Amino acid sequence: MSVIFIDVDGLKVINDTYGHKEGDVTIVAVSRTIKMACGAMDVCGRIGGDEFVVVGRGENFAKIFEDRFNFELEKQNKNLNKPYELDASIGYITTTPEESDSLIDLVQQADAEMYKVKRTKKNHR
Repeated sequence: MSVIFIDVDGLKVINDTYGHKEGDVTIVAVSRTIKMACGAMDVCGRIGGDEFVVVGRGENFAKIFEDRFNFELEKQNKNLNKPYELDASIGYITTTPEESDSLIDLVQQADAEMYKVKRTKKNHR
């Protein structure tokens, strides 16, 4: 099982620059992207603000999801034709049922992994 934590990058800047209505458009676009990247048996949802969680099964699920998500996000960027690009940071934790913690613990671990990715992105800009 994999728990994936997704945080929309730059939403505050979009809200501040283009208004909250445009920020809402961004959230909807990212939501659609997540839904397109998920399989029929995966669970996904927005947990607040600009944060989403996806839960799926299979040892390669997280990597497959990330590849699909990035592909779909690129398509969204081309189709939306906005003055900014949608981007998100993704962190995940993969575990087996025998060794898994509570779902809350797994979400917190995936969140911590996402922040590592976000810090790395900021350091490379």
